[in-house]
This record gives sequence, structure tokens and C-alpha cells, in this order.
Amino acid sequence: MNIIFILQLVFIGTGLVCAYDWYKQQAMAQLDKGSQGGEKKAKPNYSPLIAQVVDFSKSIFPLMLVMVVVYKVFTSFGLDALLIIASLVTGGCFVFDWIVYRPKRKEQIIPVDDEDLPLVELTIRYCASAFPFVIIFFAFRFAMVNAGYELDLPLILFVLVVLTGCAGLYDVVLHRSKRVKAVEEVDQKFSHLSDDEKIKNEDFVIAYNQAASETAITQYSKSFFPILLIVFVLRSFVVEPFQIPSGSMIPTLLVGDYIAVNKFAYGIRLPVIRKKVMDIAEPKRGDVVVFFPPGEDRYFIKRLVGLPGDVIHYEKNQLYINGDAIEQKVINPSEWPEGSERRCSGGTNSVVNEFLDGKPHLMQKCSLSRSHVGQTWKVPDGHYFMMGDNRDNSSDSREWKYVPEENLVGKAFAVWMHWQAYTGLPSFHRAGTIE
Repeated sequence: MNIIFILQLVFIGTGLVCAYDWYKQQAMAQLDKGSQGGEKKAKPNYSPLIAQVVDFSKSIFPLMLVMVVVYKVFTSFGLDALLIIASLVTGGCFVFDWIVYRPKRKEQIIPVDDEDLPLVELTIRYCASAFPFVIIFFAFRFAMVNAGYELDLPLILFVLVVLTGCAGLYDVVLHRSKRVKAVEEVDQKFSHLSDDEKIKNEDFVIAYNQAASETAITQYSKSFFPILLIVFVLRSFVVEPFQIPSGSMIPTLLVGDYIAVNKFAYGIRLPVIRKKVMDIAEPKRGDVVVFFPPGEDRYFIKRLVGLPGDVIHYEKNQLYINGDAIEQKVINPSEWPEGSERRCSGGTNSVVNEFLDGKPHLMQKCSLSRSHVGQTWKVPDGHYFMMGDNRDNSSDSREWKYVPEENLVGKAFAVWMHWQAYTGLPSFHRAGTIE
């Protein structure tokens, strides 16, 4: 998924910053060896901006580490294995944090900020705070599977938004007023002290921290909720990114292209259940569409060639719509776009401009076409006929027939990055609109 590219960049960047800060601290520790016993070790002398970057990196690096590991486990072993491993790891961190670190935190007069904690302790605290959410999600997953449903990313995001939102709302409704009242009582009890004296008074600091403290679940829920909500709203109603996994749309889209899909092009749909609540525009011939094929729960991307009521005929790599042959213009091999394939199974390819409703788009076809015997389809109402631009290497409506309107996800409108393999570097030379 393209979001992993961003996560990996953040992970690498924050990791490098943390490594640099560790190196500086080790250098300072060597200088501190000659200092008087009991003197607090000096911190590296950073500029204000660099200090903010270092503090941010030390706070976010453990989270990035967890997210990257989660993704690797998910892609390698699947969601069920991920949940089992996550339950064991976060559960172990929860127990370890409770036994080792929690007693130390209780003894602290002034709580230590996250950026001042060792990375190991901070990572364990992140994992421990995630344990309740993992258990709840694991139970939810188990119930959904038993009920015959399969989880997908929109549902996962929805569940996370609901869980973090409910945790924050629960705190606001039931506990916030109690904390405010407790803090006021502490202030009243120590009203004889000035503000400077309060900060230096150990009894006041302990009482104030106890009165104002929030649980770890509440703290992390309030932190994650706005981020999850923004991501959920953007990808559900505005734009969703996708990665091209196959060559069925060559030469228009290549394996490793990262594309942006307009989620409201064909109407506003409720996330998860995909029920349309508002019409905006109708799909047009030539649109590059992301959708769910009949009987599939995977995203596909193809070109829409047939509207409801159209009669589609395809023979010897020639497309006919309602009896009219669709114009094709052969492109000279010297002018073929990047990614075009010279050879195909048992023959050679040619690249042409195909004109749907007068608008050209690239199409690749093989000299030994799989469509020597013509086929004809009549598109029913409320359905669409999809074909890949790589006509002889595409699983499309010629195999699984028509795509219902409710299965449309959105219209692909731009390529914003190309990254074929994580072992290589991403590039932006293919960035542009999709024709």
C-alpha cells in the first residue's frame, strides 16, 4: 500500500534522528565522566528548532517501528496471524510495563515527558497502551468471521475511529469534570502557596499529578482519534490512494504506479457498507474506474467501455459498441510510451490510440489475439462493462461479465508516484493525469 511508503520514510527519518541523538548523548556521557558525582548529565546543546525535531522523532519513532512491523507481519502472514502476534506482544509489554515501569512512575514526583524516556521504555509503553484495543479488535474480528463477514481496511479504520472516539467521549462525559473538581480542591488546599512555591512543593506536585492524571488509554485515544478521523473521512469521501499490482492496464498504468482515485466522482457513498446517499455524476465511456468485480472482495482497476444498454462486440482485438467499430490508430514503435511490452504470448504487441466517444487512450494488443472468435454482450441496466488496456493480458468483463453500479469505488484521475519494488527508490517521473 502507498501509505507504507510514507510510513517508511518517516520511520527511516526519525530513526536516523534518534541514532544521531544517541551518538551525541554518548559523546556527552564521555565528557561527564570527569564531572562531580551526582551531577545530572548534560544534554546535547541543540538549537530550539533541532531540539523540537529530536523530541518529535524520539516520540514518534517507536510508533513508526510498531506500524512498520505490523505491516510486514500483515503482508507476510495475514490478518489473523497479525492479531495473534499483536495480542502476545502487546500483552507481554502490558505485563512488563505493569511490573517494572509502573512502580517507578508512581514514585516519580514530576512525570517524565515522553521525549525524555529511553526508547525501549517508550516503545514498551506504546505497545502496552495498545493491548486493550488489540484485544477488543481481536474479539470483533472473531465475531465477524463467525458471522460470515470479512474485514477490510475501511472497516478497520471505522472500528479504530469508533474505539478511540468512544474512549475519549467516555472520559469527557464521566471523568473530566471529576478531574477539574479534584484539581480545584488541590489548588484550594495549597492556596497559601505562590505559583513558584507550588512547583517546588513536593506534596503539591504529587497531589496535583494524581488529581489531573489520565489513563494511558485515554491519552492515546485522544491523540490518535483526530488523525484516524481525518484519514477515514479523506479516504472514504474524497480521495483514496491505490497501488497498481498487475500489468492489465499497460501501457496506461504500470506495475508499481501509485494512483489517486476520486471517491465522490460517481456519488457519495457511506463507508464500509458502500450505500450511495447522493448522486453526483454518471460514469462515462473511457473512464478508468476502481471497482469490485462480481463475487470478488478485491479492488480491480479497468477502463469502462460499456454503459447500461450497450451492445458490446469484441473480435480480433477490435471493439464494437452498438454496431460501430471503435477507431484505432497505430503508434510507431519508436514513440511507444514507457512500459509497453514488445512481445506477448506467441506473438508481438502493437500499441494504438483507441477512441472512445472521440477521446483517445492508449491500448496494447497482441498479434495472436485471444479474441479470434468474436463474442457479444448486452449490458443490463445498472451495470457496466470493463476492459483492461492490455487487451490480451487482462481479467475483465469478458470473463466475469458485468459490474453492478453499487460495486463502483471511484474514478482514477492521476498517477502521483512510481515505486515498483521496496528494494529500489521511488520516482515521480510518471506523475500526471490519467487519460
